[in-house]
Amino acid sequence: MRVFISWSGDRSRAIAELLQAWLPIVIQAVQPYFSPDDITKGARWAIEIASALEEISVGIICLTRENLTAPWIIFEAGALSKSLQTSKVCPLLFGVSESELEESPLAIFRAAKFSKREMKKVVNMINGELKDSKIVQDDLEVIFEVLWPQLETQVLAELKKGDAETTPRRSTRELLEDVYKGVRFS
Repeated sequence: MRVFISWSGDRSRAIAELLQAWLPIVIQAVQPYFSPDDITKGARWAIEIASALEEISVGIICLTRENLTAPWIIFEAGALSKSLQTSKVCPLLFGVSESELEESPLAIFRAAKFSKREMKKVVNMINGELKDSKIVQDDLEVIFEVLWPQLETQVLAELKKGDAETTPRRSTRELLEDVYKGVRFS
């Protein structure tokens, strides 16, 4: 079964890459669609993505604070939800609260925060979509428990790295002004 992994921006892409590698190890029947890797060089990327969105009915939207309103995220979520009865679109929240989605078109989908408990629900949803070829629940539980720590460690490291990169640096002038104020008023 194909699972579309949607991303926008550097942090979201790095997390999506981790999910792309992790999901097929947890559920061997899953083949993630991840745009940079699944689009042939020289191909018309928009046509390739549109074609994938047309045939795939399960998607994970990697949401970070930086891409909550990204047009491609909204487009891909809408395209994935084409069939009201059979499509599953799961916004996966990385450093974002569900309340931040209230004004977004993505609010119509049941989101999951990146946590062990919520990721287990996402994995169970994907497994349930496999119908007759799904993994027995007890086996899936064991596989998830063994593989979760690796994904958690990698994603948290990526989030921490991204936080450090997005923290605004103070200019030399601002630092000198603070020193001057401290000295002047002492």
